[in-house]
Amino acid sequence: MSSDNEIISSPILNLIKTENYSNTIIDKILSADVVFLPNKFVDRGINRCFPDETPEFKKYLIQKIPNKNIVLAEEDEINIKLLELNDSSISIPIICFALDFVKAITIQVLASFIVEYFKQKYVRDYRNNTLNIDLTLYINDKKSNKAIKFKYKGDSKGLDIALKNIDINKLAKKDE
Repeated sequence: MSSDNEIISSPILNLIKTENYSNTIIDKILSADVVFLPNKFVDRGINRCFPDETPEFKKYLIQKIPNKNIVLAEEDEINIKLLELNDSSISIPIICFALDFVKAITIQVLASFIVEYFKQKYVRDYRNNTLNIDLTLYINDKKSNKAIKFKYKGDSKGLDIALKNIDINKLAKKDE
């Protein structure tokens, strides 16, 4: 099991700079509370790929957090290209949460939503601790254009603990 937390420049700004998004999608991404980022780029700007869990996980978050702006960083959300994994690992999309949104619901609630998703969808594997999870998420501060990058790769047992150890106060400390 491995997890890390580090302060980086905003993944949203980096994505906008490197991709050929329309002004409409840029506005949508910048105003979102939660943005699903592509995991893989094939031919810059043409074939952005998302893990096959993306549509289902997005629906799940919309149910759990209604009235929030949850979007895919893609022009056509209906016909997205999904990346199928051939091993037993579970890879949900790279997710970027707005800092103000995370402060409002707390990191513990966010962690419980993510863990609950895995518990419901992969009941036996989760219970037996045989589920390998690959998760990357960002908590993005729009004011400072910085983000906390959280990366977790490991079994289901350690995910809840690792998520709850994300320190969103690091963003404030970085600017001091």
